Amino acid sequence: MTTATAEHVDAAQGWRAAANARAEHALRATNWRRLVFRLVLAIFVLLILVAYAVPLWFQLQGDRILAVTSGSMEPEIQPGDAVVIRPITDPSQLRVGQVVTFYAGGDANKFITHRITGLYSVVRRDQHSHDALKDQNGNDIVDPYISTKGDANHFPDPNLTPAAQVRGVVKEIHTGWGYLLGWGHSPRGRFLLFMPPLLMLLGAELISRIPDRWSRKRWAKTLGAVRDRERHNAGPLARDKATRHVEHAR
Repeated sequence: MTTATAEHVDAAQGWRAAANARAEHALRATNWRRLVFRLVLAIFVLLILVAYAVPLWFQLQGDRILAVTSGSMEPEIQPGDAVVIRPITDPSQLRVGQVVTFYAGGDANKFITHRITGLYSVVRRDQHSHDALKDQNGNDIVDPYISTKGDANHFPDPNLTPAAQVRGVVKEIHTGWGYLLGWGHSPRGRFLLFMPPLLMLLGAELISRIPDRWSRKRWAKTLGAVRDRERHNAGPLARDKATRHVEHAR
C-alpha cells in the first residue's frame, strides 16, 4: 500500500514538473517572439527616420538634401548619392567652378546638379518687340545668368540658366544616401515603409486582446488537470494513512 502511494505521489510530482516545464517553454517562446517583433519594428522605424527625418533635419539647418539619379557629375558624384545644398541669397555668391543645383527648364519639380563654367549678364528684353528694357535712369536692365556643364558630359549645357533658378550650392556629398531617399519618397517605398509596421502594431493589438481569453482558458484547463490529478493521487495516500491509523489503534 505504501509503495502504491509513493508511486502516486511521484506521478503527481512528475505531472506538476511537466506542467511547469511547459509553462517555462511557453514563456521563453513568448519572449523570443517579442524580441523578434521589436527588432523588426525597430528596423522599420530606423528606415523611416533615415528617409524622412534626415531631410527634415537638414531643412531645419537651412539646407536641403537631394538624391542624385544620373551620372553626369561622375566621378565626384555618383548615381544614388545625395547632395546637401546651401541656398544662395544673392547671385553675387556664385562662382565659376562651384557645383550648383538648379531648376531644369524652370520646372520646380526637376533639378539638375552641374558645375558652373561661366557667369554672364544678359540684357532683359521685351517679349514682343525684343527691345532692351530700361530702368528709370535709362540704363539697360540686366539679369545674371550662368553656363553649366556636367563633369562627365562631353559638351556644356545648351542653354544659359538664370541665376534666379539656382536652388543652391552643393556643400556635402553623401555616398549611397540617394537610393534610400529616392525609394523612401516614392509611392511604392512609402507603402512598403509604413504598411508593414502598421500591420504589425495592429496585429499585436489584436493578439493582446482576443487570444488572451484563449490563453487564460488554456492555462486554467492545464492547472485544473494538475489539481485533479493531485486530488486523484491524494486519495490512496489518505486511505493508506487511515489504514495505518486503524492498525495502530488495534
